[in-house]
Amino acid sequence: MIDFDDAMYHWYVMDIEQALDNLQDCLLPNVYHQKKQLFLDGYRTEFAIPDDMMSLMPACRRFARLYGYVRILRSVKEQWEHEPQWLVELRKK
Repeated sequence: MIDFDDAMYHWYVMDIEQALDNLQDCLLPNVYHQKKQLFLDGYRTEFAIPDDMMSLMPACRRFARLYGYVRILRSVKEQWEHEPQWLVELRKK
């Protein structure tokens, strides 16, 4: 599967993990677990998710965090003439 947001080819369980991670940011923990199960049950009505793929979810989360970190590093490395002060301060952070 191709993820056009990041132009990356990866395991489809990565997309499942990303969706669940975003869902977790919006819900209380007790509600999240119920919604997670509903999401997975719905997904499984269309596609099988082998257990070995589901076991990759923690690695997918770690990869997403590392990839996000590297994207930030690369974006702050680029500098332009006449940058606004807020951007200079943001880069320091």
